[in-house]
Amino acid sequence: MKKRRRYFTLFNFIIFCFIIFSLKIGIMIKQKKLNNYFLSNNYIKGVDLSHYQGDVDMSILKKQGVEFVYAKATEGSSSVDSKYFVNYANSKKNKIYTGAYHFFSFESDGETQAKHYIEVVGNLKGDLIPVVDVEYYRNKTVDKKKLHEELNKFLNTIEKHYGVKAMIYTTPRFYYSYIKGYFSSNPLWIRSVNIPAHIITINKWTMWQYSDNEILSGYNGNEKYIDKNIFKGNKEQLEHYIIH
Repeated sequence: MKKRRRYFTLFNFIIFCFIIFSLKIGIMIKQKKLNNYFLSNNYIKGVDLSHYQGDVDMSILKKQGVEFVYAKATEGSSSVDSKYFVNYANSKKNKIYTGAYHFFSFESDGETQAKHYIEVVGNLKGDLIPVVDVEYYRNKTVDKKKLHEELNKFLNTIEKHYGVKAMIYTTPRFYYSYIKGYFSSNPLWIRSVNIPAHIITINKWTMWQYSDNEILSGYNGNEKYIDKNIFKGNKEQLEHYIIH
């Protein structure tokens, strides 16, 4: 009887610990803090920027550990981010690894979008490889075959012009719906602010946007938060993603 009671007490203790652990995990997910436990100090830290951050002092960002910056350059076939040129120039001036990204539109021809990007950003020698942001927006959906056709046009045009494969930035939902199993030769940048990218892609990622609710000093835009990212590797490995 005593032995049975002892087992029952141990079982209750294990269940109690499991409940506490589950509650803690749930709270961390809700507060978007779980990902912090999966970051490595060996990875390179960076941010992505657009006009939403307003005027950005790159020297202040650099002092806070920002080592690479991806600035939004273009969207669709004609839009240019109003802060791209100043963000790009200031990032280069402060000797931060710098790249330019394009927001992909479901409503424009892929090759036209790529040519628009190329016309705006020009020569990227010495910069990080191009990135194309492909995700749902304004409740728009797209046929899978059509998306692959147009995105392939974009990627092929970029590769032909710069001699490198562009990186694809996307969300978990879009990744599983459109990207997984395709474009495997293109580096992947996954946005996953609640669940570690290691789980979402089974560790098949190059960059990871792990937080969208961080506040840093050095910018004055209407958007008080800034996206924080990591590159899975050290500076020597990051050099392989620079256009030479």
